[in-house]
Amino acid sequence: MAASTKTRPAGVEERILAATMAVIGEQGLQAVTHRAVARRAEVSLGAISHHFATREDLLHSTLRHAAAAEVGRLERLALSLQAQAFDTREWISAMAAALGGDLKRNPTRHLAQFELLLACARDPELRELSRAWREAHLRVSEVGLRAAGSKAPDAHAQLLTAAVTGLLLKQLAYPEPRFAERVLEPLLAELVTGLVASGER
Repeated sequence: MAASTKTRPAGVEERILAATMAVIGEQGLQAVTHRAVARRAEVSLGAISHHFATREDLLHSTLRHAAAAEVGRLERLALSLQAQAFDTREWISAMAAALGGDLKRNPTRHLAQFELLLACARDPELRELSRAWREAHLRVSEVGLRAAGSKAPDAHAQLLTAAVTGLLLKQLAYPEPRFAERVLEPLLAELVTGLVASGER
């Protein structure tokens, strides 16, 4: 009985954080209140207040949780892409398929992530929490660029990551059919080719 009591709060907290992400993704950051999250998580208002005393606590914990999940996902992606890293074209195709596929499967989660990242512009503490998230995105880009022969993989990873972020955001706002193969892959191929060639001149 004691073991069951110990594990229950973690389960409740997980539901609250997942519900907060869902509210953010569906309605925007301004829609997050203890009451709205309690309704979405199907827990009592008291349960929300017990785990997160203030709205700020809830948002900070949600960003921390989302960042940890995204870092894990990106680290797994970086490892899987290393198998294609010897062939630049295969690496680009695999990255476009992975990123585009995830966006298609989980648009609400991606909307929530962009909302939280925008909140970092106004909140230095949130900005610090998102640092590992940003660094994981850069590592995914750097893996392939280094293998492709980039002479400045760190700087080029910044450019590639910024391009991917912009393309994913644009896809959320203006969805294109077959985004991964028709939009993301050809544009990434052109960018990577140009970046690698720029160091050969």
